[in-house]
Amino acid sequence: RACAACPAGTSSTEYLSDGGKRTGTNRCNPCPAGRFADGNGGYGSQSCTVCGTGLSSDAGAAFCMPKPTIGDTGESWEPLTLEASWHNASLRYVQVEDHDYYISLFHQYPTPGSAGAGESHTKAYWWEWLPPREGDSTCTSGSYMRPVGQVLESVEPWQSNESAQGSQGLWLTFSGECTSTAGARKRTAYLILRCDPEELSHGADLRYVYNMRPNSKTGCEDVALEWPTHSACPMCDSSDWEAVASACGPRGRKVTYIASRMCTGGAKPPEDHWEMCPDVTIPMALVTLASLGGCCIFFLSCYVLLLRRRYSKYIQLGGEPGSANGMP
Repeated sequence: RACAACPAGTSSTEYLSDGGKRTGTNRCNPCPAGRFADGNGGYGSQSCTVCGTGLSSDAGAAFCMPKPTIGDTGESWEPLTLEASWHNASLRYVQVEDHDYYISLFHQYPTPGSAGAGESHTKAYWWEWLPPREGDSTCTSGSYMRPVGQVLESVEPWQSNESAQGSQGLWLTFSGECTSTAGARKRTAYLILRCDPEELSHGADLRYVYNMRPNSKTGCEDVALEWPTHSACPMCDSSDWEAVASACGPRGRKVTYIASRMCTGGAKPPEDHWEMCPDVTIPMALVTLASLGGCCIFFLSCYVLLLRRRYSKYIQLGGEPGSANGMP
């Protein structure tokens, strides 16, 4: 019986529960959790690859997915929430200068358009459109597509050395096999998702960064793109919300909450509310004290008058003329 290639998510290596492995089992074994096998373009995988930084997988996975949360409690992101801002979480066409790409953040896609011969099993996160090959009249439009990133290597927090606005976000690393007239080599592609609170449009332009622009359309140089978006800002924490009070009015003042740093999603701000103004609270206290003092003086005066009436017969205001010591 002829051998069949192991499908994606399996390999010919058996991974044991004690951490060991058995190679060359002549059967297809599901990859354990934390590993993946993409099927090697339909040729089958001999082993399962460990998921990179910020990635995880269930058993039998063909590719790894980002963990639910990337980063720590102070600076953290939800990649899948961010993905929803990327062309509805699907394959997106982008044109960067004179290059044409199709990119998905966290899911693999087959060849965009018509698949060429020998590429029906190929899936990638990042494709590029190539011009017709010189001297080749048999190429169809589908054969002009070439994978750039077939494997998602890692998803990591990114922090620039600059302290300016928009100096943080996520750094995605892809890799793939690239073939050109100079031969085949492993190609690395980077996509920086940069926090930009002023960029609310999900269709913001991408650009080359770090001088990592391909020298030609058919070259296999490493490439790096940057996407500025407010969705790449870290999640808000409850401690990020600061109270801001409005000017005082008849109802007092309104207190609202704004983020003390660039953030999106995460902890929601407290509800807006009204409160008494501090410059109104103090006079009211003084009025209360003055009222209490007035009441005390009033009751004390009444008490004095009562005493005068009760003891008026014993009180001699002064003696008559000609008498001694006021006596008759």
